Amino acid sequence: MSVRGIIRAFILGSGLTVLAASSAFAQQLDKIGVTMGYPGAIGIQVPINDQVALRPEVSFGGGSSDSSSSGNFGLGVGALWYVRGDDVVRTYVIPRIGFSRSHVNAKPNSGLTGDSHSTATTISGSVGAEYRAHPNFGLFAELGLSFAHSSNEIKVIDSKSTSNSWGTRTAIGAIVRF
Repeated sequence: MSVRGIIRAFILGSGLTVLAASSAFAQQLDKIGVTMGYPGAIGIQVPINDQVALRPEVSFGGGSSDSSSSGNFGLGVGALWYVRGDDVVRTYVIPRIGFSRSHVNAKPNSGLTGDSHSTATTISGSVGAEYRAHPNFGLFAELGLSFAHSSNEIKVIDSKSTSNSWGTRTAIGAIVRF
């Protein structure tokens, strides 16, 4: 699937999620929020009911140098299951799946020809807490474990490889609700 196809699928899925949630919970539209977090991602948080919310997100970046240009794109979605809390602080567990793709293109004047691509699929599970500082603003923090499967193709030297890795996953961010 191309990057444009991935972007279209993410936008369509996010839009359908918002429409489904808004029609089912027309009285609670103010709870839908835009999220901004670190690691760098932008998304939406859509409540499904009092105990569950979905958080689809997107990340992207790019750069260039004298010898190459690069870009990366990622999609992820997490399902928040609230386990405890009140109107100010709520704790939750969040299983999450993510997909990312990056590429590097060698510039003709670099002496190299070709490019390289990397893709990764990540599955993680975390525990988190959400602090609602204001009815329209909140902060969140998460800590957990992740597993990633990566595939790398370097066309310059005609090399392909795959790898698996695991480690910790942390995230912090803010939510602005409407």
